[in-house]
Amino acid sequence: GLEVDPKTEPLSGGWDLLSMRITYNQQPKTNADGFAFDGRTMVDGSLTTYMGSQRLAEVLIYNRKLTDEETRSVETYLARKWRFKGTSPEATNSVDVVLGGDTSLDLGGNRQYLASLSGAGSVRNGVLAVGSLVVDAADDDIRPVFAADAALSVEPGMRIVLKNASSLAAGDVVTVLDCELVNAENIGDAVIVAEGMPDSVRARLRYRNGVLAVHVVPAPTYIIVR
Repeated sequence: GLEVDPKTEPLSGGWDLLSMRITYNQQPKTNADGFAFDGRTMVDGSLTTYMGSQRLAEVLIYNRKLTDEETRSVETYLARKWRFKGTSPEATNSVDVVLGGDTSLDLGGNRQYLASLSGAGSVRNGVLAVGSLVVDAADDDIRPVFAADAALSVEPGMRIVLKNASSLAAGDVVTVLDCELVNAENIGDAVIVAEGMPDSVRARLRYRNGVLAVHVVPAPTYIIVR
């Protein structure tokens, strides 16, 4: 983070991530109003001008001085957990979401993470990352629909799960999503799990003209020459 002088630097007015480091020759205040302290009061002598009205999302207190590396680790943890200033979401949410046809998942304008997403409902208002994206290879209508104000963030190792893939043949294309992608460069790291797909074909994930789809291609032929 950026080191600032609390006597001159105010809070942003939005959410801020603060690390308060106490040196060994200082004694921190133990009363709760210390969280609302603004060092600028020491400049103008006022005890009320800059005090109060703070909202605290999370406070971590340690009984020893952290090293620089430990401080950076804690700051990274908090930034990812609270998606601070566009930080990628922490992929620890174990929620599996199945969207009914008339259901809409509103992301609240934020980046969100789900363990898995399936169904035929819609996703709107934000960026979504998923551990597994589940679609039905036998029914193109059973897949999530992303609104124009929503995007999918492709995280490394994301799984595309194709249900009912036993009837797929070379040349078939299964549309997964029609939406904007964030981190599209990670597509090569995605894992396709095609349930029941014949051994004679392979699945390849491609993103073209705003459409994320699985293309079915012939399995390679290996010739061993001795």
